[in-house]
Amino acid sequence: GNRQGDRVIMIITDAQSGEEKNKTEPLWKALAEARPRIFSVELHNGDGEALAGQQDRMQDWAMANHGDYVFFRSGADLDHALERALCKVRQPARYRIVARLGRLEPGTLRVGRSSRAAAAAMELIIDASGSMYKKQPDGRTRIAVAREAVANVLEHSIPAGTPVALRVYGHRQARSCRTDLEVRLAPLDPKKMNAIVQGLKPKDRSRTPLAASLSKVASDLRHAKGRKLVLLFTDGEESCNGDPEKAIRELRRKMPDVEINIIGFAIKSKRTKRDFENWARLGNGRYFDARDADELDTAMEAAVNPAFEVLDAEGSVIARGTVGKAAVTLPPGHYDVRIRTVPPIVVRNVTIQPGKESSITPE
Repeated sequence: GNRQGDRVIMIITDAQSGEEKNKTEPLWKALAEARPRIFSVELHNGDGEALAGQQDRMQDWAMANHGDYVFFRSGADLDHALERALCKVRQPARYRIVARLGRLEPGTLRVGRSSRAAAAAMELIIDASGSMYKKQPDGRTRIAVAREAVANVLEHSIPAGTPVALRVYGHRQARSCRTDLEVRLAPLDPKKMNAIVQGLKPKDRSRTPLAASLSKVASDLRHAKGRKLVLLFTDGEESCNGDPEKAIRELRRKMPDVEINIIGFAIKSKRTKRDFENWARLGNGRYFDARDADELDTAMEAAVNPAFEVLDAEGSVIARGTVGKAAVTLPPGHYDVRIRTVPPIVVRNVTIQPGKESSITPE
């Protein structure tokens, strides 16, 4: 019973014993505890009921733990019985596997900011057209809400030292399609740039030159190296007879590593939203729809940080999030994480443990 591995008993007998009835109970107890495989080789003795009784007992022993029973009359029969027993001992072992599956507590994944994922340069294009004087349900004008959202993103979301340019349209001349580079590309000075943003005042019936503004980006960011991010904020569609899609295609031709994120504020037209989604996709970026101040704050923060996707073993996207922001909840397991930069950054075999937060920061 204390030996490791398969336990085998080979017994050659006629199974006749005067004390057998007294030993039946301890015999089966021993067989249950040690679990040997019994190969019983019967020597015929007698006939009729006596023979049947000894065969029954020997077959019972053999059946207990998957052994075998044979009988022999000659030496050849005995050789065959031994070979058969050894063959069975050498056969592949059988196992019974029982899996008890429970509901595992999910884990979370947070992707931190890193120099590798951060934009090398950024341009903000801000809408200060005449429609930005319209009031929101909370009583504030759209331009007031936008000023506050831009101030928050300048102070909290753009990494220090990031080269940033600021372009604005609608604030210089009434009834005009003018677009102006208010801050040339330079390491971000949040206070200086915010002072300019807070002073923006839309002019009466000034228009929305989206295409003209986008066509200037290549010049505005010409000295930047590495990944370039454009954040276009607008409350309306193109109104200066331009072709934003053409402008984006031309910009991508000149700057393949540029990303264009578009934020639409208080946009009601479904067609306009679809256009913005298509243009952002064409520009390797994302579209964010914001209806009020809270949604605009969230959109601004997300737009200046790259998105990431969590992929399962089949390569399917099962979760999305934003670098540097809230963690995403995932079932325990192993995943690949793809950060949507140009080119994408892929971190492989990220482990999520039950009830724990995993964190990665691609370097």
